[in-house]
Amino acid sequence: MQLITLLASAGLAAAAVFKLQEPIGVQGGPSVPGDNPLTFCESPDSDILTITNVDLEPNPPQKGKDLLITAKGTLKEDVVDGSRVLLTVKMGLITLIRANESLCDQLEKVDKKCPLKEGELTFQRTVTLPAQIPPAKFNVHADVYSDKQERITCMEANDISFH
Repeated sequence: MQLITLLASAGLAAAAVFKLQEPIGVQGGPSVPGDNPLTFCESPDSDILTITNVDLEPNPPQKGKDLLITAKGTLKEDVVDGSRVLLTVKMGLITLIRANESLCDQLEKVDKKCPLKEGELTFQRTVTLPAQIPPAKFNVHADVYSDKQERITCMEANDISFH
């Protein structure tokens, strides 16, 4: 999600982990541009981050293999320490992950640091997908907020399943 850590750590990686047999498509709602299963939680018009593209390679992702996540976008203002990533991953009705993480800590996973300066951003991250992903439907919700509680971005991947 500097864009991809917003996304990758907030759920892009998790979202991508859960689709296997078919190319991933949007399940509904305003779609995130690019080759991915993501939708925005609501209109992104007032978000601090304008996402121009998020791509997953390969698409479809494969269990036990590497997944390359590439994202591009533009920040309307600086993002500083105190920004948070709220991530929820569910398998059906069961919550598997509920995390409230420091965005700045997550940025370090893609070799970025806070503050993220206003302007164009590009992120890339490789994630190894577990070979033991069960055949089930997954929902991923990633909400990213600034230190002032303003929305940076919010994305979802719903009804993602391995066959």
